Formats: sequence, structure tokens, C-alpha cells
Amino acid sequence: MVKIWMIVLITIGSCLAKAHDKLTIEFALGQYFKGQQYDYKIYLSDLNGDGKEDALVYMTDRNWCGSGGCTLIVFKGSDKGFDFLSKTRVSMQPIRISSNMSHGWRNLIVNAKGIGSVVLKYNGKEYPYNPTLLPKPNEAELKSAKSVIENVQ
Repeated sequence: MVKIWMIVLITIGSCLAKAHDKLTIEFALGQYFKGQQYDYKIYLSDLNGDGKEDALVYMTDRNWCGSGGCTLIVFKGSDKGFDFLSKTRVSMQPIRISSNMSHGWRNLIVNAKGIGSVVLKYNGKEYPYNPTLLPKPNEAELKSAKSVIENVQ
């Protein structure tokens, strides 16, 4: 009986933590966009191994998209919420998280129009702004990457 209650409490705690993270990232987005409403997709994952979930926010609103793709924004998770880390323009889905790391952060793989998959490597301060000038991932990195935001019709 005690085991069942422990499992129930752990499950409830996990659900509450995820709901808290969603509310916290939505608050951070509200601060970043100064209260304006935009369409976006969010994926939470610990990208830097600090035990706190970071947020990948892929803008799908026409104000943040053009013929080359949409903007990908990364927020760093902290004890107090989420802080803006970087913005990458003209990115196309799918958005993938690589098992490879640069400067302590997971590489991200996005598609760039006319190029295909490219690797976004954290440079110690931010992810690159323009993916069209970046190298393609090698086959092993691409195969091992986890697709986290995809174009769902």
C-alpha cells in the first residue's frame, strides 16, 4: 500500500513540476514579447546538463517567419524561471537535439532553406544567429539526434 502511494505522489509531483515549467516559460515569453501574443511550439529539455530544463521555442507566427524559415529562441532554465539565451533566424523544422555538445551545451540541428540540415553549436555565449552559413552534421550526429519539434499538419 505504501509503495502505491509513493508512486502516486511521485507521479503527481512530476505532473506539477511540468505544469510549473510550462507556466514559467509562458511568463518568460510574455516578458520577452512584452505581452504581445504569438504562435509558437515549445520543447523543454536540459540542454546544458545543469539539472534544469531549458526551453526551445520555435516561432510559427507569420511575424516571426519568412520564406527562409522561422525564428528559434532558446531560453536557459534557472531556479527563478527562464532567461533569454539566443535567437536563430530562418530555421526550418524539424528541430533536433544532438547528443554532441559544444561549450557544455547540446548541439541543435535545424534545416536551412536550400541547404538541408545544419548544426547550431553553442559558442560559450549563444547559438548562431544565421544557420545558412553553418556546416552540415555528419551522418552519425544526424542519426543519433532526437527530433523534438516537427512540422505537424
